[in-house]
Amino acid sequence: MVKSYPTQQFPSHEGVTKHLGRDIEVNDRVIFSDPWGTIEFKGTGVFIAGGAGITPFIAILRKLEQDGQLEGNRLFFSNKAREDVFLQGELFRMMGRAAVCTLTQEKHRDYEHGRIDKDWLQSRVDDYSQPFYVCGPPSMVDDLKSALKDLGAEVNSIVFEE
Repeated sequence: MVKSYPTQQFPSHEGVTKHLGRDIEVNDRVIFSDPWGTIEFKGTGVFIAGGAGITPFIAILRKLEQDGQLEGNRLFFSNKAREDVFLQGELFRMMGRAAVCTLTQEKHRDYEHGRIDKDWLQSRVDDYSQPFYVCGPPSMVDDLKSALKDLGAEVNSIVFEE
């Protein structure tokens, strides 16, 4: 799956998709190597994704659903605008009320508004002894790692791409 960003809306976005649209032509070869910084499932917990950071969680959540082990897991998925939220139907079908989507740059009646930060987590999470899976923009991951530690999460229970 490739998430693309409209150039006029996100002119400074320097992700892989910008290069795919600009530098790759039909019949070009693309070589993919082994994944790096993978996130492994370490037990029932809270998944926190920012934008395309949902990507490694998709396979994990699908596998948990297939194995009948989704119960008890939660998903917090933050995006800038409603049009950025992808796989929403599948995520809500799998997770039900255990999935919460937020928007940071747009207000919409179907989504919570605001950043997932320390205050946001404190109002929604009671147990910090469980695993927390965090993936998103580097600044978001750094802020959430710090916030989770401040809230009592063990360093070993915070799983993120390295």
